[in-house]
Amino acid sequence: MFFPAVFGLGTLIFTGLEIAMHATMETSCVDDLLVAHPILQALFTFLQMHFLFVNSQVVVERFGLAARYEKD
Repeated sequence: MFFPAVFGLGTLIFTGLEIAMHATMETSCVDDLLVAHPILQALFTFLQMHFLFVNSQVVVERFGLAARYEKD
């Protein structure tokens, strides 16, 4: 469960930097669609991470020993 959290947080940080880049551009080439894409991407990533964290506990409770398997 560690890797998805790191990947999700890295994606959110990158998307935040992309939003900041679009917010600080002074040219008129920035339209609403270019700014909306990273915002929707951040929302989608957050919802995926929330789904994984909420349902990870369900998987562990449902499958018991098989969900707790660890490599040596």
